[in-house]
Amino acid sequence: MNKITLSEIAKKLNISVATVSRVMNQKTPITNDIHKEIIRLAKEGGYLQNPLNGNIGNIGFALIGLLNETTNPIEYNLGYNTSSFYGRLTFGLEKPVNELNGNLLVKNFDKTPNIWKEIDNFINTGNLSGLVVSVNGEFNDIQKFNNLLPTVLINHYEGFTPFIDTVASSNFAGIKKVFDYLISLGHEKIALWKPSYKYIHDQNRLYSYYTCLDYYNISYKKIYCDYSEKTSVSILDRMDVEFQKYLKDKDKPTAIICTNDTFAYVLCQLAKKYNVRIPQDLSITGFDDLDIISMPTPRITSVNSHLSLMGKHAIHLLSKRINDNTREHIQITIEPELVIRDTVGKAQMTEKINFL
Repeated sequence: MNKITLSEIAKKLNISVATVSRVMNQKTPITNDIHKEIIRLAKEGGYLQNPLNGNIGNIGFALIGLLNETTNPIEYNLGYNTSSFYGRLTFGLEKPVNELNGNLLVKNFDKTPNIWKEIDNFINTGNLSGLVVSVNGEFNDIQKFNNLLPTVLINHYEGFTPFIDTVASSNFAGIKKVFDYLISLGHEKIALWKPSYKYIHDQNRLYSYYTCLDYYNISYKKIYCDYSEKTSVSILDRMDVEFQKYLKDKDKPTAIICTNDTFAYVLCQLAKKYNVRIPQDLSITGFDDLDIISMPTPRITSVNSHLSLMGKHAIHLLSKRINDNTREHIQITIEPELVIRDTVGKAQMTEKINFL
């Protein structure tokens, strides 16, 4: 027998779904007979049963800012979308939801003035008992989800939102593992290639790059493709121009760390275009270990963020939050893994620096 839904409770009591949701999520004190009746119907209908032992219900996966072409133009220009990245996240969510006899509903939201109305409609029409939210780019109103229903934020960098349950992979640990590997191969001129648009992860990986330079007492510092001005020139053309700057540079890096796999892929194609040997002349690494970079020749060394594992932990947190919405918020940080392939080799250098 399926458990009662928020909409069914609201219909029985002739009240709004929003009122039921506020009471169920303990945002409204149980002070009157209507509130008590909501709780009674929820218990009798199985809504308040322990989700770990029963039906977790309908879980929404809200992807915010993913479909906006201007937000992520590089994938559109390449004819490549982020299905691999978000596909892994979705798979990681769907498996434990199925094990808890629930359903996963996925919806994309653009960052428009109507976004909260659309999210509220998603919650009500889907009879959702909980939400997993992933934000692409900047979004300043995440705390509002706490007023709607149990929510877990997934794939934000660690320590970002102490007011909500989060699951993320450590960007710093990933960048540091890349540094450790490059340094072990004699690289002392390590550059970073980051996008012109501002993603939270890219910014965090930029700060991690600076931190690693300080940690290893490396004076060499170089950032490629760090544009802030708006231009009509496509990202691919700008990357080509930037790569030509690298070719003319008298103090070239021996390795370039890319803040995502798409950029690492494009750099490898540019290297072929300009007869730069990978990894003999230049070592390149990516980040996230998406499917696209394990197939080209050379296969790209990258940081695996364990996206499916993020999904598993997110549903575990969400099931506990649904069962007890008064518990303290938890931030889970997953240790990433460096996947070594073909695009990193020993540095071509004449002398070696001892790093602290």
